[in-house]
Amino acid sequence: MPRMSAVERRRELVEATVRLMVREGVPAVTTRAVVAEAGMTLGTFHYCFASKRELLREVTAVLVDREARASLAAVGPGGGVRETVAGALAAFLAVVRERPREQQALLELTQYALRTEGEEDLAVLQYDTYRAAAETVVSSVARACGVVWTVPEPVVARTVVGMLDGLTVALLVDGDEAAAREQVAVLAGCLAGLTRPAADGAP
Repeated sequence: MPRMSAVERRRELVEATVRLMVREGVPAVTTRAVVAEAGMTLGTFHYCFASKRELLREVTAVLVDREARASLAAVGPGGGVRETVAGALAAFLAVVRERPREQQALLELTQYALRTEGEEDLAVLQYDTYRAAAETVVSSVARACGVVWTVPEPVVARTVVGMLDGLTVALLVDGDEAAAREQVAVLAGCLAGLTRPAADGAP
């Protein structure tokens, strides 16, 4: 078996954890279960991660990065704000459709953290990661469309995360993609109303 770098081992441990979460649920994620899934040793795990908490933080970062990359790829110059925001939201929902079990795992991770004494900060870190990713997309939309937000970008990002939470749960529950597209159009219009042309003044 080819020798793996530390980065490659970390990546495989993260992917093994995602597989476990998707297949058996968050409570099944123990260090022993993860290394068995990855075909590694406990020593390798502790070489790569200080704790299961650190691993779960990395899992969240990896899954959120997939979503953010999809949304950012949909943002380009030349479009109107409404259309650009709608495209970014639709790209996020495409990830939900393609990887629904991963989204369920993230939702379960939030509840696990909130219900498990001493793990509550995992949920806080999870949502900090969501909001940071959303703020990156929000800033990108403003630059691409030549606008500024009329409220602080962190507030817009927090609002977007709340919107996407609702859209994600609804799509996972009823699978109604037509309804999701209608919601995206409405939400894009609401967010577009929070911008003005950049020429009107500094952000």
